[in-house]
Amino acid sequence: MSAMQQTFRRGSPGEERTSTVAEVEAREALYVAGGGRRRLVANNLSVLAYTRGFTLWHYRAGDTLLRTVRERGFFDDALEMFVPGDMVMVSAADGGTVLLIASTSGGEAITMPLS
Repeated sequence: MSAMQQTFRRGSPGEERTSTVAEVEAREALYVAGGGRRRLVANNLSVLAYTRGFTLWHYRAGDTLLRTVRERGFFDDALEMFVPGDMVMVSAADGGTVLLIASTSGGEAITMPLS
Protein backbone atom coordinates (compact mmCIF):
# COMPACT_ATOMS: atom_id res chain seq x y z
CA MET A 1 0.00 0.00 0.00
CA SER A 2 1.47 3.37 -1.00
CA ALA A 3 1.97 6.26 1.38
CA MET A 4 -1.02 8.03 -0.20
CA GLN A 5 -3.37 5.11 0.42
CA GLN A 6 -5.05 4.23 3.71
CA THR A 7 -7.41 1.47 4.80
CA PHE A 8 -10.47 2.80 6.57
CA ARG A 9 -12.52 0.56 8.81
CA ARG A 10 -16.13 1.62 8.83
CA GLY A 11 -19.22 -0.03 10.23
CA SER A 12 -18.89 -3.50 11.68
CA PRO A 13 -15.52 -5.16 12.19
CA GLY A 14 -14.29 -6.78 9.02
CA GLU A 15 -15.91 -4.20 6.73
CA GLU A 16 -13.00 -2.38 5.16
CA ARG A 17 -12.76 0.11 2.37
CA THR A 18 -9.52 1.29 0.78
CA SER A 19 -9.28 4.92 -0.28
CA THR A 20 -6.52 7.23 -1.41
CA VAL A 21 -6.03 10.60 0.25
CA ALA A 22 -7.07 12.21 -3.06
CA GLU A 23 -10.39 10.30 -2.98
CA VAL A 24 -11.01 11.41 0.59
CA GLU A 25 -10.21 15.02 -0.31
CA ALA A 26 -12.64 14.84 -3.24
CA ARG A 27 -15.45 13.47 -1.03
CA GLU A 28 -14.76 16.15 1.57
CA ALA A 29 -14.85 18.92 -1.09
CA LEU A 30 -18.22 17.65 -2.39
CA TYR A 31 -19.61 17.53 1.14
CA VAL A 32 -18.54 21.10 1.89
CA ALA A 33 -19.68 22.34 -1.54
CA GLY A 34 -23.13 20.96 -0.72
CA GLY A 35 -23.29 23.16 2.37
CA GLY A 36 -22.26 20.44 4.79
CA ARG A 37 -19.77 20.69 7.61
CA ARG A 38 -17.95 17.72 9.07
CA ARG A 39 -18.87 17.26 12.71
CA LEU A 40 -17.49 15.29 15.56
CA VAL A 41 -18.84 11.74 15.87
CA ALA A 42 -19.24 11.28 19.64
CA ASN A 43 -18.80 7.49 19.48
CA ASN A 44 -15.29 8.04 18.08
CA LEU A 45 -14.14 10.10 21.08
CA SER A 46 -12.79 8.15 24.05
CA VAL A 47 -10.83 8.74 27.24
CA LEU A 48 -7.33 7.26 27.28
CA ALA A 49 -6.28 8.56 30.71
CA TYR A 50 -7.62 10.79 33.46
CA THR A 51 -5.85 12.18 36.52
CA ARG A 52 -6.32 15.22 38.76
CA GLY A 53 -8.61 17.06 36.37
CA PHE A 54 -6.58 16.33 33.21
CA THR A 55 -7.98 14.07 30.49
CA LEU A 56 -6.11 12.57 27.54
CA TRP A 57 -8.58 11.81 24.77
CA HIS A 58 -8.40 9.89 21.51
CA TYR A 59 -10.52 10.80 18.50
CA ARG A 60 -10.73 8.43 15.53
CA ALA A 61 -11.67 10.68 12.64
CA GLY A 62 -12.20 7.89 10.10
CA ASP A 63 -12.05 9.36 6.62
CA THR A 64 -12.10 12.98 7.83
CA LEU A 65 -8.90 14.89 7.09
CA LEU A 66 -6.66 16.47 9.76
CA ARG A 67 -7.26 19.99 8.43
CA THR A 68 -11.00 19.49 9.04
CA VAL A 69 -10.49 18.21 12.58
CA ARG A 70 -8.28 21.24 13.30
CA GLU A 71 -10.98 23.69 12.14
CA ARG A 72 -12.54 25.98 14.69
CA GLY A 73 -15.77 24.50 15.99
CA PHE A 74 -15.08 20.85 15.10
CA PHE A 75 -15.13 19.70 18.76
CA ASP A 76 -17.96 22.02 19.87
CA ASP A 77 -20.45 19.16 20.21
CA ALA A 78 -18.28 17.73 23.02
CA LEU A 79 -17.67 21.11 24.67
CA GLU A 80 -19.10 20.10 28.05
CA MET A 81 -16.71 17.13 28.27
CA PHE A 82 -13.51 19.15 27.83
CA VAL A 83 -11.53 21.34 30.22
CA PRO A 84 -8.81 23.74 29.12
CA GLY A 85 -5.52 21.85 29.22
CA ASP A 86 -6.99 18.53 28.07
CA MET A 87 -5.27 16.92 25.08
CA VAL A 88 -6.82 15.05 22.16
CA MET A 89 -4.83 12.53 20.12
CA VAL A 90 -6.34 12.45 16.64
CA SER A 91 -6.08 9.63 14.09
CA ALA A 92 -7.32 10.90 10.72
CA ALA A 93 -7.34 9.78 7.10
CA ASP A 94 -4.13 11.61 6.30
CA GLY A 95 -2.17 11.22 9.55
CA GLY A 96 -2.31 11.99 13.22
CA THR A 97 -1.77 14.89 15.60
CA VAL A 98 -2.17 15.93 19.21
CA LEU A 99 -4.35 18.95 19.94
CA LEU A 100 -4.50 20.98 23.13
CA ILE A 101 -7.90 22.19 24.32
CA ALA A 102 -6.95 25.85 24.74
CA SER A 103 -10.35 27.22 25.74
CA THR A 104 -13.92 26.11 26.33
CA SER A 105 -15.48 29.52 26.85
CA GLY A 106 -17.90 31.35 24.60
CA GLY A 107 -19.70 28.16 23.57
CA GLU A 108 -16.81 26.66 21.60
CA ALA A 109 -13.91 24.30 22.13
CA ILE A 110 -10.81 26.04 20.81
CA THR A 111 -7.93 23.72 19.98
CA MET A 112 -4.33 24.31 19.03
CA PRO A 113 -1.67 21.84 17.88
CA LEU A 114 1.15 21.00 20.25
CA SER A 115 4.47 22.30 19.01
